Amino acid sequence: MTVKEPSCGMKRILEDETLSRGRRMMDMLRGTLAKPSSNLVSEAALKKKEELERKLAEKLAAEKKLLEEEAEKIAKDKNATRMERIQEQEKLFREKINQRRLREAKFLGTKTEPKLFWLPKILMEEDEKIVKEHCQLDNP
Repeated sequence: MTVKEPSCGMKRILEDETLSRGRRMMDMLRGTLAKPSSNLVSEAALKKKEELERKLAEKLAAEKKLLEEEAEKIAKDKNATRMERIQEQEKLFREKINQRRLREAKFLGTKTEPKLFWLPKILMEEDEKIVKEHCQLDNP
């Protein structure tokens, strides 16, 4: 078997490919050699970069401060509503106790332990004084 020689048209294509490959390789070599010189950053660019980073840091700090203030405000609001709710519950509790004492004020109790309470059908003068004292103590 013999290897055929490429025809005239094929030779030209192979030469063009070889030539273009050589040019590409040379361009790549030039590009890699040119890169280090383009990577050198000037002082102005460094200052600009530092200024940008400083501005971003300031902006980040301002946003962080804003978020902290907002979280603190929300916490204060929650505490305020919680305190209002507790005060309202205490007020209702005191009202219930006062109503109960007023109902019980007309009852007479024994002086011995355990105390026994009763509501007489007809109050005597002494008992009326005692009931009035109870009512005055419960309603200041």
